[in-house]
Amino acid sequence: MSGELCAWWPELHHGPGISHRFFLLGLKHQQFFETGLHETGLRIWPFNFFFVQFLWSKPELVTGRTCLELGAGVGVLSVAAVVLKPSLYVATEISTRCRKLMAINMAMNTCSADVAVVSSLKFSKRDAQSFVEGQQSQLFGFHSAQPLPKGKYSMIMGCEIVYEDVVV
Repeated sequence: MSGELCAWWPELHHGPGISHRFFLLGLKHQQFFETGLHETGLRIWPFNFFFVQFLWSKPELVTGRTCLELGAGVGVLSVAAVVLKPSLYVATEISTRCRKLMAINMAMNTCSADVAVVSSLKFSKRDAQSFVEGQQSQLFGFHSAQPLPKGKYSMIMGCEIVYEDVVV
């Protein structure tokens, strides 16, 4: 991976006197433009932190549920959502580089491999069908060799997943 990774230590609050400090790796904003990788998921996008605060204000959306995140990038939302104790949290990303970095971020933040899963998901009808049937490979979590559970997710979310060059 070309470009210089930046370490982030955000402290996020959810409730009076309750906070968590995370350790995250992501591409520096200026490095994103210099690398020419055009993998926007390597960049830590600011809106993720607002979405985390929203989820933490409504923990019932995640706690005890089977959750699916689309386009998770380096896993900012994923790492923070696992704090809310979902029964299973599957973070998907099309970019191999992002998935590797997300798996590192999950491990560094001691996300349980029995709860948090990093998996690939391409956006097509055929790929989505095989994903729902549990036929995707994982980099992190769910004992890595087992298929994902079949069935429906009770919470599907995505943050900063629509990208246009002109917007950035």
